[in-house]
Amino acid sequence: MLPPPLGEESDPDGLIPTPRPPVFPRPPADCTGQQIMQRHCNDCEYPKQRCYRGNHLRIFQALNDAGIDAILDLYSKDPVMLPFLQPAVVGTDAVRENYEGTFQLIRFEVQTTIQELVEMSPEWAYVRTDTTGTFTPTRTGEGAPAVFHELFLLRKTGDEHWQIARYIFSPASALPPV
Repeated sequence: MLPPPLGEESDPDGLIPTPRPPVFPRPPADCTGQQIMQRHCNDCEYPKQRCYRGNHLRIFQALNDAGIDAILDLYSKDPVMLPFLQPAVVGTDAVRENYEGTFQLIRFEVQTTIQELVEMSPEWAYVRTDTTGTFTPTRTGEGAPAVFHELFLLRKTGDEHWQIARYIFSPASALPPV
């Protein structure tokens, strides 16, 4: 469920309204990540420099392509990943090593649905997604259905681009052994 619109929350006594960050509309359910990027960035109701929906969805195409450089281009200079059941992955070199290791073991064919996009300030936003698709261990080559929940904390850089500062994910279904 999305947070209430701006100004609808208040303190317990109702004296001081608590502003809520703007919530951007969810894309149509039938949109793929690529279609969302095209529709949102071509027909955007927000200025392109604020368009983090399209930028964000590029990570899923890069995952499908096992494109480490394309993925790293989407991250900030000080990224942190919080993978499930693993220690935190801190810094660009560690994030690169994590993806290199992942792609040696797994291939993805996924589609994502943005459940929530919230700009918390001019420099920070988060995106909550659900991702479904096929998770294929390279050892067996046998794909299995997979569902993940993700939370991306985005930071706007000096060049007005949104980049992934923090990435948290967990599977929402059993995964095959790698």
